[in-house]
Order: sequence, then C-alpha cells, then structure tokens
Amino acid sequence: MKKFILIFFIVLVSQILISQEPISPNLCYVTVNEDSTCHVFWNHPDTASIQGFIIKRVIFDGTGVVNGTLNNVAVIYDNSITSFIDTTYEYFTNSNPYLRSEQYAVSAFLSRNDSIILSNMSFPQKTIFLTAEWDFCNQIANLNWTKYINKDIQKYNIFYGTNQNNLQLLTEISPNDTSYSTENLLKNTQYYFKIEAVINETNSCEPAISVSNFDDFFTGATVIPDTLQNIYVTTIDNSNIEVLFYCSENFGIEKLVLQRDNDELLYEFSGQQKYLKYNDLTDANLLYYYSIKIVDICGLESFIPQSYNNLVLDVIDENKNFYLTWNNILINNNAPEFYEIEVNNNGNWELIKTVQGLTNNDHFSYNDIYNNINYNSDLQFISFRIIGKYDTTFVFSNIIQLPVVGLFSIPNAFNPYSSNTENSYFTIKCEFVNSYYLEVYTETGSIIFKSDDINYCWSGRYSNGQVVQRGSYIYSITYEDNSGNKHKINGIINVVY
Repeated sequence: MKKFILIFFIVLVSQILISQEPISPNLCYVTVNEDSTCHVFWNHPDTASIQGFIIKRVIFDGTGVVNGTLNNVAVIYDNSITSFIDTTYEYFTNSNPYLRSEQYAVSAFLSRNDSIILSNMSFPQKTIFLTAEWDFCNQIANLNWTKYINKDIQKYNIFYGTNQNNLQLLTEISPNDTSYSTENLLKNTQYYFKIEAVINETNSCEPAISVSNFDDFFTGATVIPDTLQNIYVTTIDNSNIEVLFYCSENFGIEKLVLQRDNDELLYEFSGQQKYLKYNDLTDANLLYYYSIKIVDICGLESFIPQSYNNLVLDVIDENKNFYLTWNNILINNNAPEFYEIEVNNNGNWELIKTVQGLTNNDHFSYNDIYNNINYNSDLQFISFRIIGKYDTTFVFSNIIQLPVVGLFSIPNAFNPYSSNTENSYFTIKCEFVNSYYLEVYTETGSIIFKSDDINYCWSGRYSNGQVVQRGSYIYSITYEDNSGNKHKINGIINVVY
C-alpha cells in the first residue's frame, strides 16, 4: 500500500511539472535604430528552463491577419539571445517606425513531448513615434510624440540639429508630456529632431534609452526674393510695354502681383512661377513704374522695394537744333552698357550715334541727321528711337517724330565778280520744302531782289544790271515745309569784291 501511494505521488508531481508553463520574459524596451529598424531588448529570469523566444508585433495592413493585432513575426531557438532587430516581412508587411508607432511583445517557449509550450506574453511596449511640424504662418515648431507605455519613464529628451548625424540636446520634458513647441529656431533652415525616453530600472532591466524615429522640417519663412531680377521693361511696336522679371527664390509665396505705378493691379502670377512676363497695352510714350507685391501663403503682403520703368525718349526742339533726352533704366538689375540712337529711313532703322550707358541726353542739329542719312526729298517727319543694351539684352524706347522743317545751306558772302559761277551768286541750297520765296533789302529797307525759284539766284546787282556797292544786305526767306508748315528765315549777306 505504501509503495502504491509513493508511485502515485511521483506520477502526480511529474504531470504537474510536465504541464507547467514557462515564465514570461521581461520586455526591457524597444527602440528605433538609425537605419530605421526596430530593436527589441528583453531578459528572462530562468533561461535554463526555456528553449527560446517568440517575437510578436502588431500587424498593420498585413495579409491573413486581423489588422492591429499581435502576431508572431520571429522565433528565436536560442535562450541566450536577448535582443532582436526586426527586418522581417511577415504577412507581406514590415515594421515602419517612420510611419507609425510599432508595438512588440515577447513570449518564451519550450518543447516537450513533441509540443510547444508558450509562456504568457510580456507586457507590450511601443516605439516612440515623433511628428515634427513647422507652423509656417505662426513661425513655430510643434513636436508631438506617442507616449512610451508600460514602463517607468524618468523624462523625455528632445534632440535637434541641422545635421542628422550631429544632434544636440534641445530640452528635457516631463514624462507626462508628449508635445513641445518653440520659436527659437533659425528661419529658412533644415532641422532634424528625435526623442529619447529615459527608462528607469525595472524587472531586472537596466536603465535604458528608447529612441524615436527622426523627423525633420524646413523652418520656412516667406522669402522676399532679393534675387528678383528685372530682365527688361521694353517697348514693343510703340504700342505696348513688355515687362519681364525672373524670380529665383519664391518659398512660401502664394502669388506675385505685378503693379503699375505702385497701386494699379496689372496681373497676378502663381507664387511658383520663375519668369513673370506681361504685355501692358498702354501708351508707350508715358513713363511707368512697375513693381512686384508678394502675397505669402498666410495672406500677408510685402513689397519688393525696387521698381522698374520703361525707357521713354523725348525731344526738345530748338528750330535748327534739338535735344534727345531719356530716363535712366535697369537691365538685368544693371545700368545699360551703352545706348544706340537710331533714325528711321524709309522703314529701316539706321544707327546715328552710340553713347555711354550713364548718359541720358544728347544734342543734335538737323544737319547732323540730314548729312548722314540719304532721305527722300518728300520726307515729312524724322523718327527716332533709342536702344539700351546690356550684355545680350536690348531694351527699346518709344518712337518719337519730329516734323521736317527744311534744310537750308545759306552762304554769308559772295563776290559778283568771281570767276566761279557758284561764288558769284547768292546761291541758296535747300531740301524738304514745298515752296520758297526770297527777298533781299538794302539797309534802308528797299527791295533789291526777289524770287520764288530756288534756282533763280541774286547776282549782286540792281534790276538795271549795276553791281551793288560792297557791304551788308538783309535777306528774308519764307518757305513751306513738306508738312505744310510755314517758316521764315532772316539773315545778312555780305557782298565783297
């Protein structure tokens, strides 16, 4: 009887031992490696009683499992291993700590009588998932992260820097907080951030650091493009003004508004456009100033301080002489290297003079023009324009016209006895006139000679053929130019012999 009781007791103890589950592991912490993989660390109080570990991960968007549930992703057949880097692709999905917080748990197992006996799962833990955002309109950095669960957290450390490989401590945060905001960042700078949870020692786990994913943003502020380049403001066919700008920087800009004379809206360009080109159908003979107003994505307005104007040519007519004047301009944000003054001859523009770029006026006489250009005798107007040139860019002015007033070549003396026929007559040459009338007077006002034929010249004689005395005589020329305008020229002719 005693022997039977002993055998029964031994069998009962054996069955209890056989059915006993392994002890659960202690999950110490999970963290994110620099290569974006998740790293799991644990320990076990009795590794001799188990054969290995099973790693479980919450599966998202997997195949064949319920979304958001813990599932086996790896089996470790070595009871001495206490960490795992998750590079698995189970259920056709992998961990992605840069997309979400990844949750892990660990079980221990042993094999007995051709069956696997699992321990209970450890308490699950999640990687810290950080989102770092830049509030463009308020110019504030906002950091938010997931709370580290099932561990005693001492604090959160926030690290930041402009180089992902060299981050510095920004601040320490209470373990109860999961957000942080700051304005103390350089504008228009790329920043990188990460969060560290400082975990206290628990369940035989040494103090540890759980690191979040990296996140980054650009501390953008509206860039008023100091590199905004006025390529040209030029006149097209004397009927409209073409404006062309180039904007190399335009971060944070919603739109660029082209204005005329600082207040008249002409056109709105997208803030992402680089070339801003517009044809202004207006009076090209008037001076206009074009400027750019910037509207950023927050609706705030600012202005480019520089304005740009068209090239306007004007003339001051002084009968036989005239001045061409024009305003200063910028081409590619520079003064023109030089200007070319051109006149139109029978539909073709011909260069008559080149002046330095800093010059904005020049003096001409009609003789300067007539003697250099072969005009038709019926010419009524002279057309001018000016071209500002810088590098390969040309800017054209408006076209101005001067009525032809007639060209005269009048001597101041002649000799009635000269053997040279031309020098023996009061020979007047003229061009661009429709009609002509000459009168010659003595100093007392008596008419000596008159003619309406330019080829009928005064010989220095009275009507009876007698040569006048040496001295000065008064002449008066009345003529009508090709445009029908009447003019009068008075002067002195000297008779010498």
